[in-house]
Amino acid sequence: MDIEIVRQKLACAERGSKIEAVIIFVVACFDGMLRIGKKCPTVIHSLRVGSQLERFGARTETILAGFLHDVVEDTSCNEHTIFSIFGGEVGMLVRACSEDIRLKGAEQREDLFRRAELHGAEAVAIKVVDVADNLYSIGDVKQEWQDELILCGQRWLQLGERYLGFDALHCVELRNLLTGR
Repeated sequence: MDIEIVRQKLACAERGSKIEAVIIFVVACFDGMLRIGKKCPTVIHSLRVGSQLERFGARTETILAGFLHDVVEDTSCNEHTIFSIFGGEVGMLVRACSEDIRLKGAEQREDLFRRAELHGAEAVAIKVVDVADNLYSIGDVKQEWQDELILCGQRWLQLGERYLGFDALHCVELRNLLTGR
C-alpha cells in the first residue's frame, strides 16, 4: 500500500477524499483475510460499519474510525500507525472501540464497554453499528458465540439509547435485530 496516497487524500478537506483514503487503507490491511466461519472477506464488515455511520450522518472522524474499528485488533496494524496516519481524534476513537487483546473474556468485554462509554457518544455509536452488523451476519457461527453477541448487543443497545437516544437510527436497527424484526 502506498501510504503517501492515503496521506494526500487525508490532507484534502473534502469528506469523500478522506473516506476514500480510509477505504484504501482498510482494504490493504485486511488483504485476503476471511471472517471466522465465513467465506466472505473480513474487510466487508469494516466497510459496512463505516458506510452505516456515514448513512446515519456521523461526523467524518467517526466515520473514519468506524471503518478502522477492527484494524488494530485483527491485523498487524498498530495504534501508533492509526494515530500517525489518521490523527489523534480518529486514533482515540479507534482505541476506545478496539478490544485490548491482552485481556480475555469478561474482563476484555468490560474494558471495552468502559472505554467506549468514557469516550462518549461517538465511540458508543461505532460499537452499536459494529454489533448490529455482527448480528446481521451472525448466521453460521457457533451458538455460544451467537448467545454472547446477543447479550453484548443488549448492553450496547442500553448504552446507545443513553448516549444517542432511543430513536437514533443506530439503536433502532440494533433493537430490530435483537428482537428479530
